Amino acid sequence: MNRKIYLSERTMTKMHELTKAYPDVENGGIIFGRMNTRWIKIYDVSDAGPRARRSRYGVVFDNTYLLEYTSRKEAEDHFFVGTWHSHPSGCSTYPSSTDKETMVLLSKNFEICYYPVFCITKFEDGLFSLNFYELNEKQRIATREYILF
Repeated sequence: MNRKIYLSERTMTKMHELTKAYPDVENGGIIFGRMNTRWIKIYDVSDAGPRARRSRYGVVFDNTYLLEYTSRKEAEDHFFVGTWHSHPSGCSTYPSSTDKETMVLLSKNFEICYYPVFCITKFEDGLFSLNFYELNEKQRIATREYILF
């Protein structure tokens, strides 16, 4: 599976701001958009929420906030297409072993042709970076390029 990933500039800016706001701990949320077997279009991301627990080693989302945010997005015909989270300064944007476990567990809820996408961001030395990942048919992590729109 090698779907094209289209990322709106507004969403990239939002991830940049949400990552920069928490440079020393992880932050994250849900990725919203639309997908089919050939592409994923990303229109928005959520924050982790006001009651989220952020640390250097992970983020526990505020589920109440995410349920409300998801309801609003679904009303706009934007749906769950994946998750994103930041890594703190000094860490790479490559998935950790915990990230890999989460990707495998979450993907089990989807048909292989509709696996969710995962994004890891970081803000370090004044620079924002991000990488997208998907699981392939053998449950291995594959890096995916993205196209801004």
